[in-house]
Amino acid sequence: MLQPVPTFVISVLISLTVISFWLWMFVEMIRNNDMDSTAKGYWTVAFIFLSIFAAGLYYLNIYRRRA
Repeated sequence: MLQPVPTFVISVLISLTVISFWLWMFVEMIRNNDMDSTAKGYWTVAFIFLSIFAAGLYYLNIYRRRA
């Protein structure tokens, strides 16, 4: 009989997904040569203090328009 997946496993998978998305967007922001250093500085502060919300905003406002 199948046993239910422990809550710990689900929370680890969600956390890894969120951290991976944050790192992906942060690296893309650093590599973005279309932005000047001031904008990168503002985005870096946003990434540090707003975490996943800033990554989502960056994805919606900057990354999707570049791709």
